[in-house]
Amino acid sequence: MSRREIDDTAWPEAGAHRRLLELLDRVHRDNGLKSRRTIAEKMNLKAASYINDMLRGIRRPVDAKQLTDLIRALGGGAEDIEAGRRLFEKVLTESREQRSLA
Repeated sequence: MSRREIDDTAWPEAGAHRRLLELLDRVHRDNGLKSRRTIAEKMNLKAASYINDMLRGIRRPVDAKQLTDLIRALGGGAEDIEAGRRLFEKVLTESREQRSLA
């Protein structure tokens, strides 16, 4: 794995969060594997580690706006943003359902 590829070892095995991470990975690859620092700068974030954690599935975007900003910073377009937002809503729904079962 190159330095800029996404480490997927922490990704969930299935579900909406995995599909969202797969989308982010595809957008990242399709647009030249930008560095985490470059992505953070485009999002006006100071810590590239925050980007790394989101792409690795350790942390989720805080909201749909941050997800949109991430997809744009990765080089994604309107279709990617729309698909990402749909998946993000499913991630939130799955998360709420899991909490209600606990």
